Amino acid sequence: MRRIVDRVGLNLSRRLRRSKVELCVHEIELRSSAGYRIAATLFVPAGAGPIPAVVLCPGSDHHRQAFYGRGAPIRASEVASLGCAVLIFDPSGRGESWGPEDFGGAEHQDNVVTAVRYLRSTSKIAVNGIGLVGISLGVACAVGGARRLAESGHPVDWLIDWEGPCDQRTITANQTMNAPAMGHKSDDTSYWSAREAVRHVGHMRAGYLRLQADPDHAQPGELEHAMDMLRAANAGGLPWIRLNAHPVGVLPHEPVWLRSGPLAANRALIRALQSLIHRS
Repeated sequence: MRRIVDRVGLNLSRRLRRSKVELCVHEIELRSSAGYRIAATLFVPAGAGPIPAVVLCPGSDHHRQAFYGRGAPIRASEVASLGCAVLIFDPSGRGESWGPEDFGGAEHQDNVVTAVRYLRSTSKIAVNGIGLVGISLGVACAVGGARRLAESGHPVDWLIDWEGPCDQRTITANQTMNAPAMGHKSDDTSYWSAREAVRHVGHMRAGYLRLQADPDHAQPGELEHAMDMLRAANAGGLPWIRLNAHPVGVLPHEPVWLRSGPLAANRALIRALQSLIHRS
């Protein structure tokens, strides 16, 4: 019953918040480093630039259509209405993109790097005002891509991690969700190391915000993955870290978790994006 009420509330909230900002929507085609066609859509508010930009990274086996759905925690148009460009894409092997399914590995991380580089080549986009949002397992490609960009000398400004599983254990929910493993065993370090965001978050050179509800949207008994990510980010000396509405830089001993459900998730993401886009 609560789930139904939440979804009704989310739809009502979106109607009341509906923006009058005119958005230009462009279907674009990117090319990965391997030469694969990556299908993407760019939302740009009408008016003069340069403006900040956000890349939304879908979770699990989803593609860019996930950012149009009624139950989506965030929609691309909602983000663009905050006054920034938004790029959504089909990771390789999904939707209209070519290449292999990679579940957040090197190929999908390259997709993120390609998207950011495309934005930086676009005259209306502020080169130093680009952020990433990883939705659930989208954190693997978002954080991995952010690390690659940092190591190339061109880090993004910030990254929002919405309830992302951070290591082999949480990605597979203790080996109960085996699609992301693609047949690889839990001790296959060469496969898992690329996909474990906890290994890479401390190397991003970008601000890091973890949004986490209790219970988690996919694994109701799991909250420690949020703290694992924050500890790793803090150890990496990132410009700033934050959990939910806690003060910046604080690793709380008694975390205050977000309320669960799509309405609370949408509100938290909107608040966070408003703050970070303004910060950029």
